[in-house]
Amino acid sequence: MVCGPVRHTPKRRDTIENPTALIQVLSPSTERHDRIFKLDQYRRIESLQAYLIIAQAEPRVYIHLRQPDGSWLLSDCNDPHGTFEVPPIGVTIAMSELYDGVDFIEPDDEE
Repeated sequence: MVCGPVRHTPKRRDTIENPTALIQVLSPSTERHDRIFKLDQYRRIESLQAYLIIAQAEPRVYIHLRQPDGSWLLSDCNDPHGTFEVPPIGVTIAMSELYDGVDFIEPDDEE
């Protein structure tokens, strides 16, 4: 998400230089990479104010928000009936809407 004019990386029209918010949906095969490498890289983008990581296996969203001093605050929402705010883009998101139509697979209790 970009607030204001979009700036593309020179020679790469598929890459935006000035995102305000990024949203990542985790997948089992890339979760570690997304949580460590991408998080570190994204936090270096000066314009980025919010990075949301959405879990696929359970109703949980991790919200990383840049603070005025440049540090990052992490919170999460795991209440399927709750809401969370993303102040930099002025939205409140209901977990029930975010996960509407998603059927979570219960882990097997058999070993």
